[in-house]
Amino acid sequence: MASPDRVAALVEPFVRRPDRAAVVTDFDGTLAPIVADPAAARPLPEVPDLLRRLAARFARVGVVSGRPAAFLLEHLGAGGVTLRGIYGLEAVDGDGRVVANADAASWAPVVASVAERGRVEAPPGVTIEPKGLSVTLHYRGTPAAADEALV
Repeated sequence: MASPDRVAALVEPFVRRPDRAAVVTDFDGTLAPIVADPAAARPLPEVPDLLRRLAARFARVGVVSGRPAAFLLEHLGAGGVTLRGIYGLEAVDGDGRVVANADAASWAPVVASVAERGRVEAPPGVTIEPKGLSVTLHYRGTPAAADEALV
């Protein structure tokens, strides 16, 4: 573990020049605890306000997540925070609208087909989370299914 002096030295440029610094984070496991049911994940209560306060101080504050951008907007709000969903394939624009990457959007029918196939064929205990432009197979509740889920 880094010493407090080492940590202070690492963050010193952020403190000295916040107008030139960015703070970018993930959602799950960072702003929200990891939970057994991904649909139940919610940010810690203080997170939306904290993100807005950081956005008022730093040049850019962003959340990049595998979750859909609409989910991020609903649970975090924008408040000057850059929101990117589906691993950057979706963005929340300045008017609060979710905009998908045009090249990625053309793959939505294929992704939906994969999600449906996963729903039908997934091993017991594996859940399928369709996300529009991506699909996630969750096997954390059934670790023994990992090998089969990854095939």
